[in-house]
Amino acid sequence: AVVADRVAEWSQRAGTQNWARGETLEARLKHHMKIVMSWAATEELRAFDRMLNSAPGDITRELYLNMFNLTTDILAEEIKTFTQAEGKPAKDPRRAAFDLMMLVTGWFRYDMTFRITPDGEAVLAFADHAVDLVMAGRADW
Repeated sequence: AVVADRVAEWSQRAGTQNWARGETLEARLKHHMKIVMSWAATEELRAFDRMLNSAPGDITRELYLNMFNLTTDILAEEIKTFTQAEGKPAKDPRRAAFDLMMLVTGWFRYDMTFRITPDGEAVLAFADHAVDLVMAGRADW
C-alpha cells in the first residue's frame, strides 16, 4: 500500500511539470521522458530506491513493476494514438514503449550502482537521446 501511494503521489506531481507536451509523437515522448528522468534524478526517489533495495524482494518488485507498467502504459497509449492518427499504426506500441523504458531504467540502475549522477541538463539530454534512439527504430514498431 505504501508503494502504491508513493507511485500515485509521484504520478500526480509529475503531471505538474511545465515542459511543452508537444504536437508530435516525438515531442510527446520527450515530454514524458523528461518527467521520468527528472524524477529518477531526485534524492527522494533515490532514497526510496535504497530503502526498497534493503527490503524484502516483493516490496521492491511491486514498486518497480507499478512504476514501470504505469509509465509504459502511458507511453504505449501515446504511440498508439499518434501512429493511428498518422495512418501508420504501430504493430506493437507497448513494445516500443517498453524498449524506451528499458533505456531509462538501464540508465537509472547504472547511475544508482556507480553513483555518477550527472547534472540536470545531462539527465534531460539523455531523455531526449533515448527517445531519438527509439524513434530511429520506428519502422520496426
